[in-house]
Amino acid sequence: VIYQHEIVCAVFGRWKTGAKHVWCSANRSELKAEVNAEIFKKISQAKKLFAIRKKEEQSLAAERAFSLWNSFIPANSFHPYLLKKRITPFTARQTGGDLVLPIIDCDNKIWSLQYIDPNGRKLLFAGGAKKGNFIPVHGCLSSEEIGIAEGFATAATIAKEHPHMCVIAA
Repeated sequence: VIYQHEIVCAVFGRWKTGAKHVWCSANRSELKAEVNAEIFKKISQAKKLFAIRKKEEQSLAAERAFSLWNSFIPANSFHPYLLKKRITPFTARQTGGDLVLPIIDCDNKIWSLQYIDPNGRKLLFAGGAKKGNFIPVHGCLSSEEIGIAEGFATAATIAKEHPHMCVIAA
């Protein structure tokens, strides 16, 4: 986010690492309190606008993901990734050579998709929401026991060993 007025300020970072930096063309400790307050007000407004735009983008991506999900076929049990990991498809579907997994919320709304190619490379659907959502693998959330794993293959392994349990990848 860049705020450009008499003084140029920017907030930048990297989502993956959580790194966040604030830069200002002037020495902020020498600025008047009103100027500093105005700068941070503008940065706050820009953050709010970004959050609104991101939610809109995620809502559009969710609609596209839902439509695509419904067009995919159930995953082939002999998919190379499934064979390599020694797991069954569970909820996975397939398009071409890629496995596809839904990323949902607690209301079962699809927010995004994860694609896994035969070599195990993973790709997330562009613009989809991932944070706070999960991949359902087996069972339903109303189960007494819920297993949570980092990825689909680990979750599928747990589900195979504990068929009574709801298992998700988060």
